[in-house]
Amino acid sequence: MNVSVITPAFNAEKTIGKTLNSLLSQSVVPKEIIVVNDGSTDKTKEIVEGITVNNNSIKLFSRKNQGISASRNFGAGKAKEEVIAFLDSDVIVETQWLEKLLNGLQENVFAVCGKYSIESDGSLASDFFSFSINSSSFQGYNIALRKKDFLESKGFNEKMKYCEDPEFFLRAFTSGKTLNKTSAESFHESYPLKKRVKPNFNYSFFDGVLFKKNFSFFINPFNLIKAPENIKIIYSFYWIEFLSVILSVGVFLISKNLFSAGFLFLPSLTG
Repeated sequence: MNVSVITPAFNAEKTIGKTLNSLLSQSVVPKEIIVVNDGSTDKTKEIVEGITVNNNSIKLFSRKNQGISASRNFGAGKAKEEVIAFLDSDVIVETQWLEKLLNGLQENVFAVCGKYSIESDGSLASDFFSFSINSSSFQGYNIALRKKDFLESKGFNEKMKYCEDPEFFLRAFTSGKTLNKTSAESFHESYPLKKRVKPNFNYSFFDGVLFKKNFSFFINPFNLIKAPENIKIIYSFYWIEFLSVILSVGVFLISKNLFSAGFLFLPSLTG
């Protein structure tokens, strides 16, 4: 099967070269590599243009910034091959990455997903963040599927700035689509925790939106038995947060009652 790899890029001058070189070094080289320059203000465009001089399989499309979901969907629309794969512009992939994805894309499979690794910077919070990412195989930046199936699914939700990946896979999962995992691995270099804090707050908000839209699904634990890992992780966070709220309210009410009881008991001691 011939493959079009789609790579959205926004201000990726420090990483896009490594990403493209890792794609060009694949055991199964993609038929075309589509880079969607999403309104970059750095030298992303110039770097990609420099690489395309000797590689006509790389196609560059530049447009105003519209976000990663819109860029992925745009790239899918431009793809000419039967199978499309998505890879972000700040990761590199192992030599057999595409080969492993294709081997996992069997006839009855909607999408096949690889592994994603990110190094911790050594802090406890970073360790937890890295663990949650590394434990989740189903992410939009390391998948392959047939273009026809992707277009029929209406692609990534362009209204969601964050959590577009679990939303996409949740739609597929709840509609009966088969998802497959493989050991195809992509790597992200460690980056400072402070760059993750703001996005993580945003993730929490959009996780909440996702939960509200799919409340009947998440409220039933039996639905999660075969769910993708990132859906299970979000599900776990929801229940941890829910139980934390219940516990906090319980502690508050108990403390309030004890405080009130103390005032009622005080006159009997002084009288």
